[in-house]
Amino acid sequence: MKRKLIYVMVIVGLLTGCSANNDTVTNGENNNTIIEENIEEETMEYTVFNALGKSYESSKNIYELNEGDKIYDDMNGYPHVQGEYKEIDFAIDLLTEYLHKNSEAYNYIVSDWDSNSEDVVLIADEEKERVMENANFLGEQFGLSNEDPVYFKLDKVILQSKNENDSIVELELRGYLSATDGNYRPLGTFTVTVYTKDDKLYASIV
Repeated sequence: MKRKLIYVMVIVGLLTGCSANNDTVTNGENNNTIIEENIEEETMEYTVFNALGKSYESSKNIYELNEGDKIYDDMNGYPHVQGEYKEIDFAIDLLTEYLHKNSEAYNYIVSDWDSNSEDVVLIADEEKERVMENANFLGEQFGLSNEDPVYFKLDKVILQSKNENDSIVELELRGYLSATDGNYRPLGTFTVTVYTKDDKLYASIV
């Protein structure tokens, strides 16, 4: 009788051990699955953005501002501060290069924007010619040729609209224009819409 009891206890012990081992394997498999899912859900967050051969960073989040806010106003003692908002820094630089008739600017001016697409559609052909003609027309007001730069001195920046989901910020840049980087005339107003894709910045200019 004692031998039978011992045999039964040994068999139960073996079964219990197998069950525990199975639980361990199952838990291990579940843990592996969870880890793999977490890796797939991770998205890259960029802090440095590139355009025009420069790097742009922000110390403030422009999406926390309200539409219609006057962000900078040089005349009233609130001058532009480099490094606060990457969107504004890039918009000023792109507008400057555009007015200087620098062809590199057109590598960052888009025709259409689809935040869900991997492709960036830059302006080309007739659309590009129209944008170039607008810059040339401004120069003609100062008696400049199509190759001569127009200089822009920033006064105000106003946040016109924003869409954080699509990474779009529409800015109004107001300032003064000059043919000689001096003797500025009021007033030039431009709308620059900035688009962010991964670590790259693009825009449209009106």
